[in-house]
Amino acid sequence: MANLKSTRKITTSGHSRVITLPTDFLRKLKWKEKQKISIELDLANKRLVVRDWKK
Repeated sequence: MANLKSTRKITTSGHSRVITLPTDFLRKLKWKEKQKISIELDLANKRLVVRDWKK
C-alpha cells in the first residue's frame, strides 16, 4: 500500500492545540471516534508518531 500524505494546520480548541486527521486515513486504519490512541514524541527525527493504543 502506498503512503498517503496530507497537510494540516495546528489550531486551538480551548486551552489545547488540535491537529485534525483526514477521514480517509481513519477509514483505512479502521479507527473510530473516541478510540484510544498512543502519541509518541520523536525528538531525534522531529516528528509525532500516532498509533493504535494497545493494553
